[in-house]
Formats: sequence, C-alpha cells, structure tokens
Amino acid sequence: MWLELVGTGYLFSDASLTKPLTPGEEIMVDADGYSPWRRLATSGTLVVDVPAQCRVLAFSPYGELAYDSLMDGRREIPLEEGSFIGFIGSPGQAFSPTFQAEIG
Repeated sequence: MWLELVGTGYLFSDASLTKPLTPGEEIMVDADGYSPWRRLATSGTLVVDVPAQCRVLAFSPYGELAYDSLMDGRREIPLEEGSFIGFIGSPGQAFSPTFQAEIG
C-alpha cells in the first residue's frame, strides 16, 4: 500500500515505512506541504481537534476509509490496529492528536 497526499496532486510512498503514532507527538505538515501519515500500533480511540482549513483522514489496514473529518464531525474515532492516519493542512500546520489504546 502507498500513502501520501500533496496539495491537489498525489505523491505515493511505501506504507510499510509509515511511522507509528507516538503518544503526545505534535505532528506538523512539512515546509513543502507534504501531509504526514502515522500508523497505529494497537487498536483504540484517536482524539483530534481538526484546525480550520485542515483535514484528517483515517484508513483501515485494508485501505478502506474509516474517517474523514470533512464528512464526519466526531472528535473521538475508534480505529483498529494497523490503521493509517493522514494529517492534511498548510505548510507548518500543527496537529496534536491523542490516542487511548484499548485495554484487554
């Protein structure tokens, strides 16, 4: 699987190289506008405040759309292990998601 969204075009990258989501991590869109992606190491609930003019996408490990902030206003999103999360915004835009892993 390949992931990356850039502006109005697409840039594809190897999904197996996607960094895991780190607790407390501030995620920033880089200076070139490349959208950062993260992968979940475990199932749980992602909590994210989506800044204005930004977007968050989540895909299941099978490539199915699990969440799109443009279509779904939830802040708390249950996701399964191996899901991919994309943070889309202007260069320098910061996102501060939190993640609560499932217990048991």
